Amino acid sequence: MNFPVNCMAESMSWLRSLREWLRLLPFIGRPCLIVRRYGGLGDLLALMPGLEALKQKHPAHALVLVTSPGLVKIAALAGVAALVLPSTLRGSGWLAKVLKPAQDLTPRLADELEPPQPRSRRLLMEEFAGLLKVELTAPRPVRIVPLPESLDTVRARLADAGVPVQKLVVIHTGPSWPVKHWPDSHWCMLVEGLKARGQAVVQVGASGHDGNAQLQMSDVDGAIDWRDRLELPELLALLSLARLFIGIDSGPLHLAASACVPVIGLFGPTDASSILPPLVESTALHADLACLGCHHHADGPLHWRSGCPHETACMKSIDPDMVIRACELRLNPGAGRA
Repeated sequence: MNFPVNCMAESMSWLRSLREWLRLLPFIGRPCLIVRRYGGLGDLLALMPGLEALKQKHPAHALVLVTSPGLVKIAALAGVAALVLPSTLRGSGWLAKVLKPAQDLTPRLADELEPPQPRSRRLLMEEFAGLLKVELTAPRPVRIVPLPESLDTVRARLADAGVPVQKLVVIHTGPSWPVKHWPDSHWCMLVEGLKARGQAVVQVGASGHDGNAQLQMSDVDGAIDWRDRLELPELLALLSLARLFIGIDSGPLHLAASACVPVIGLFGPTDASSILPPLVESTALHADLACLGCHHHADGPLHWRSGCPHETACMKSIDPDMVIRACELRLNPGAGRA
């Protein structure tokens, strides 16, 4: 009984790949570069400035980016690559043979190698640029502008939810590595404090983790729960409308930076100065602990992604009142200067 269904799925997969191969036709015979980068949203966005520098280094070449299927739309919106293809493309092994690129690069961070190597305390954007053999003269996020139709959709949803755009604050609690998570009780206190100051809070992200079925994220009391409801172009549109984004070290934090939204990042095992994109309007908050940023230790990460010997004290020790004060300074900069 499953055979016809499986055959249909297989046929649809080849049909989608055929459409992608047809998009390649204008690039055959042209000078080009291929960059393959899979994995998370944050890493892809941190790669973008390096891709821009690579284009400037090879202005006569078309840049073809191959990435995870879920990231194709947002990578295309960034406008850096001439063509963005999903890593699930059938026959992708023939891509280099067909295009004959001047370079076929797969940048991998030190902790992604086999065996894993220690990560340096170097800005992630510059780390990726180094892997592409280019330099960034002024590291900054690539600006990504949302589509008008995505903005219209999000504005309509906000109106239906009774959320005034001028009061919109977006939070992202996860999922990510469990050692990056901030306690649920702290998020509840933060949202309570923001609402007491007249802000409307929307929670984004996912309720579960793709790589860990047992990891389930909680909704935050008082926040409007939009987890699992937004595709990345819509999330970009929501962030572009927000007054402030607050989140853990994650892909949405990088996306907020690309949308030029004021960002407050909560950091523990990862070093904020190595991760947080350089922005005028960004604040990194962390506890004052000796083991802070242990992911970048010279001997390799001193934590497991699922836990640490100190019960992730670095995240638990970030005081909600400190985060609320940082929010006040971002939402009312004039009062902060006074």
